[in-house]
Amino acid sequence: MHIDWNLIARYISQECTPEEKQFVQERLQSDPDFAALLKKMRLATNLRSPETRSIDVERLWQDLKSTIQLKNTQSFSDEKRVVSKSRKSQRVFPILRYAAMVIFVFAMAYVFSDGFHEIPWEKEVQDQFKVVKVKNGERINLTLADGSVLTVDAGSQIRYFTNLNSERHVYLQGEACFNVNRDPEHPFYVHANHTNVRVIGTRFNVRSWDTESDVIVTVAEGKVTLFREDSLSSESMELSKGEQSTVPVKGPMSKSVNIDTERFFKWMQNEIYLNDSKVKEVIAQLERWYDYTFIFQDPELLDQEISVHIRGANVNEVIRVISVVTNTQVVRNANQIKFLPKM
Repeated sequence: MHIDWNLIARYISQECTPEEKQFVQERLQSDPDFAALLKKMRLATNLRSPETRSIDVERLWQDLKSTIQLKNTQSFSDEKRVVSKSRKSQRVFPILRYAAMVIFVFAMAYVFSDGFHEIPWEKEVQDQFKVVKVKNGERINLTLADGSVLTVDAGSQIRYFTNLNSERHVYLQGEACFNVNRDPEHPFYVHANHTNVRVIGTRFNVRSWDTESDVIVTVAEGKVTLFREDSLSSESMELSKGEQSTVPVKGPMSKSVNIDTERFFKWMQNEIYLNDSKVKEVIAQLERWYDYTFIFQDPELLDQEISVHIRGANVNEVIRVISVVTNTQVVRNANQIKFLPKM
């Protein structure tokens, strides 16, 4: 994978041209390795620096000067020392802000690899991860090495570092309830599609089924901070006990709302509320819980919206409601359920 560190720096510091921004965003969609690299660069700002590796910043600066053509090298070098003494200062020229970001990106590459080599992220971390896939019709409780407890819903997948003492990162596809042990020195991160949830210690729920769907985060105890993970945006939001927010695929996060949070944890007792949801989202939930197969002769009906309250014993009632809303008749054959046009 070719890595243009200067382009990454300009993109992160928002100094790139519209054409460069479009190029990066297109590559994010087509190149999973490149997308993973940018995610790790963003996360690196929240991680403690490895104690076993030191960075020669002066050497990095010299490498930087040989890469970037400056009109006034001496002036730039003097002002660099000012930036180093006060990283929080915002009164710097745009080129200085860009240069500082280049140093940051180069430094992260140096930390995570031996010098300035391309970073085989997946190869390096593959052996450190454990993947748990939950079959349809099942649900599991999972206790992690740090003592945190997860309840993972049917059809979900969870991936996590086996050594959570140093890396408390969990990757979720689906839905899970998290009871995270408090450890201020090692924040806990949940990565769910385009969303990153940062936690110190709390109880919360994450619903993140499809890559094209919204991510819903509900907090029962403690606090969490939400970030967008796919755009390297500075947008963030803090949620406290009793609050919920939705992170859409595109657009800003919803404002936090106070809700009856326990309603969003009842899925662990086979009870779930789906409001103004598409038919395809409702049947996807039924497929996961009851291991059914649904077939619609007219696929356009899947985009109709419906509000239902699914409980363990009322699956047949929900199927009947879907039939009424879509004006279809139901034909059942074991666990296969067909919705056909009414004769």
